[in-house]
Amino acid sequence: MAFNWESLIGPAIQGAGTLFAANQASNTQQNIANQTAATAQQAAEAAAFRPVGITSRFGTSGFQYDPSGRLTGAGYQVAPDIAAQREALLGMSGGALSQAAQAQQATQPAQQAAQSLFGLGGQFLPTSTATQASPEAMAYAQRLQQLGGQVTPSSYDTSAAAQQYMQQQQALLAPGQEQQLAGIRNQLQQTGRGGLATGATMAGGLGATNPEMAAYYNSLAQQNAALGANANAIARQQQQQDITFGTGLMGQGVQAQQSAEELARQQMLSNLSTGAGLFGTGINLMNAGYGSQTAALSPYTSYLGGATTLEGLGQQPLTTGTALGSSTAAAGAQQGQLLNTGQSQANLALQNKAAGNAAALQGAVAGAVDPITALINSLYQK
Repeated sequence: MAFNWESLIGPAIQGAGTLFAANQASNTQQNIANQTAATAQQAAEAAAFRPVGITSRFGTSGFQYDPSGRLTGAGYQVAPDIAAQREALLGMSGGALSQAAQAQQATQPAQQAAQSLFGLGGQFLPTSTATQASPEAMAYAQRLQQLGGQVTPSSYDTSAAAQQYMQQQQALLAPGQEQQLAGIRNQLQQTGRGGLATGATMAGGLGATNPEMAAYYNSLAQQNAALGANANAIARQQQQQDITFGTGLMGQGVQAQQSAEELARQQMLSNLSTGAGLFGTGINLMNAGYGSQTAALSPYTSYLGGATTLEGLGQQPLTTGTALGSSTAAAGAQQGQLLNTGQSQANLALQNKAAGNAAALQGAVAGAVDPITALINSLYQK
């Protein structure tokens, strides 16, 4: 009976191959880790911020580092003559600032005057666009209209107007007629003819009288006839005059009201113009005060601006050195990124190679078992 060496030696050989492949993979991973750490360190050092100290005509910059090379401080020193000019300008700015403060106090009366003008302008400015005439003007206009209504006839009655005219004229003539009658009677009495009366008729119904009395009463009759003949025409004329006069009074009342309203509107516009003018004058006065303050502050700002400019010239070395350090750090960061990319690609290739070696080793071990087992079996079979 032949002994089967394959069952004893095969597993041992396969285990040895597997252990060797595992050691190879572990060594590969360690090498990858070491190389990755070294590459990361190189990339960090390349991207480190390393400002450069620079000296110019206006100043010098400097940087401080700790023992590990880390930046701990930065500063600059202005050139002595530039620093002296800077301090001189700052010294002059103090006096200029005091002058500006005095100018501000000096313009306070102008500011107060501007506020007063604003107050006056507010009193003139109307609160609305509605206009209202004065009570006196409106009362006068209404009185004219009322008088016009009283004078203007409310009806047109010619007979009544004629009768009224007759009564008025007779009333006017009555005193003269009474005096004339008294004179005639006195004359008749003095001549002894006071009782004389002739000319009476029975058939005609005429009364007896004397010539003087007859002439007097005939005169009265003629006057009344003349008045009666003209009464209607004169009545119409008087009515027309009353209408014209009444409507004229009413028209004057309307014109007076319109004039009062127009006067109120003009007064409103005048007040508006006056108020706006006062406000404009106040604004101009206030702006003039602010302009004086700004002008008084101009020397201070000029001195301060000059000192700031000199300080900036002395600071330029620090700015330039910092910019150079930033540029170097940016270039180093790009280089570090390239290193990391290359290392990653190398790590991937190394891992693939290690995996291929392990597979090949395991295949060789598995294939080697069959020939050895076959040889041993052939010896024992003989």
